[in-house]
Amino acid sequence: MSTPHVIVVMSTYNGARYLTQQLDSIFAQQSVNVECLVRDDGSTDDTVEVLNRYAAHEPRLSVIRGTNIGWRRSFLVALSQASEADFYAFSDQDDIWKPEKLSSSIDMIPEDQRGDICLVHCNKVKVDDDLHELPRQQHKIPRPSSIGWSVLNGYAQGCASVMTRRMRDVVIRDMPLDRNWGHDYWVGLIGYLFGNVYYNPEPLFYHVIHGGNGGNVSDTGNLFTNQFRKLKRIFDKGHFPNPADLLLNHYSDLMSEDQKAFFTRIAGYRKSRTLKKWLIHDSGIYPQSRMERLMFRLFVMFGRY
Repeated sequence: MSTPHVIVVMSTYNGARYLTQQLDSIFAQQSVNVECLVRDDGSTDDTVEVLNRYAAHEPRLSVIRGTNIGWRRSFLVALSQASEADFYAFSDQDDIWKPEKLSSSIDMIPEDQRGDICLVHCNKVKVDDDLHELPRQQHKIPRPSSIGWSVLNGYAQGCASVMTRRMRDVVIRDMPLDRNWGHDYWVGLIGYLFGNVYYNPEPLFYHVIHGGNGGNVSDTGNLFTNQFRKLKRIFDKGHFPNPADLLLNHYSDLMSEDQKAFFTRIAGYRKSRTLKKWLIHDSGIYPQSRMERLMFRLFVMFGRY
């Protein structure tokens, strides 16, 4: 069996301080032929200079200097600009990967499925700036429990994901660049609806949380700020993803009949009081927090979903 060729896709923004250690960990990956494509999203610090210096002695690194379009769009644009490979992976600019991250993820995919739509995501270790493990660790679910859950909730973190070439081609068939969706949400949804999803419970990388983690006043302030931001996002247009029209228009050839019926009902909910009730109560689309559930109902009732 030949050594897998993997392209790691990264979007950077003002990440000069942490970038080198992550690039080092990417190019230290074992049992794969790895390249890295970085799209800089309009950094105003020394990020581009750091990348160019690194690329001068590392031919496997390619750098695209882009305008600021936001990380959600930037990752997908970079994925669409990557050349042909066997597998594709996303990377944050400030994590640190264990040497076996890519190979262990690829090993999860059966040999006879590597030409199909397949997604693998793995566990992580949350650490502080000094790489000390934080007391509160969060684990993603292996895969959504239902189609309704997958529509509203992300489950596969982008920096934890590896996908096959076939899946990459499907993901970029029609990218939701005009929607306020994360690349990891879109990739996870495509993987769940049309392919096979595998989860590796082993923590294969260090996810660095900057600013420390303790119980002092400043951290309490940060918690308050984060909660306020979460509340504000609920009111933002596009907070509750509605992919029905995009999927029906560009991915119907991959859908089962049940999936077509499900998304057709969502697409037509504004014209039917019955469908609004179904969407709120019986579709399985269920926001996780009480506030989000209330706002989702209001969005549906007033046709804003």
